[in-house]
Amino acid sequence: MKRLAILRSITAAISRENNLDSILSVVAAEVIEAAGVDGVLIYLKNRVNNEIELKQYRGISPETAHQFERLQTEDRLKEFFTRRAQYKDSAN
Repeated sequence: MKRLAILRSITAAISRENNLDSILSVVAAEVIEAAGVDGVLIYLKNRVNNEIELKQYRGISPETAHQFERLQTEDRLKEFFTRRAQYKDSAN
């Protein structure tokens, strides 16, 4: 039921808002609530320069978010999969 409520909240934001920042703000809040985490960073890929750009954050200091504003797509994916592999190894 909780997942359905979250989807309804996001769908309502998409229906009533006409700008991406407002929609992503609702998404960030819902992700924090659903996942039970303290903060969230939402990135979108810029197709022109092939960078992943930070579009919304919540529960993260502006200074910390600023450090991760733009990341090269290839570097970001390598970092993600490296950390994921390290996490799996440490869990075993």
